[in-house]
Amino acid sequence: MAQAAFVESLSGFTVCAVPLSLKRKIYRGYNQSAVLAEGLAAALGLPLNLSYLRRIRDTPPQRGLGRRARRRNVRSAFVAAPSVRGQRVLVVDDVFTTGATLLAARQALLVAGAQEVAFYACAAVY
Repeated sequence: MAQAAFVESLSGFTVCAVPLSLKRKIYRGYNQSAVLAEGLAAALGLPLNLSYLRRIRDTPPQRGLGRRARRRNVRSAFVAAPSVRGQRVLVVDDVFTTGATLLAARQALLVAGAQEVAFYACAAVY
């Protein structure tokens, strides 16, 4: 992931991950997006802040849902920490399908005052 990144354009960004619900994190034992974010931040020499985003609503898995249903499913599922105000945030997720999760995360970050939000995903499904 780090080798494919546009490193120059990421200067000044802090890396965060799409958070899992507590239930899903306990089931899996880890947050795959956080693992990717940690490695990416280290490889690019960027700061990491996994507390920038918090999932406030447990949502059913997105798998099997259409575009509209995915957007409804994650609407208002995230809240951002006040510390994102004025920050440039790079949100990392494992898979990009319709973008619904990343759009919901972006909305939460912008509402909290993030200056800029960018996304990075390990894989894309079309």
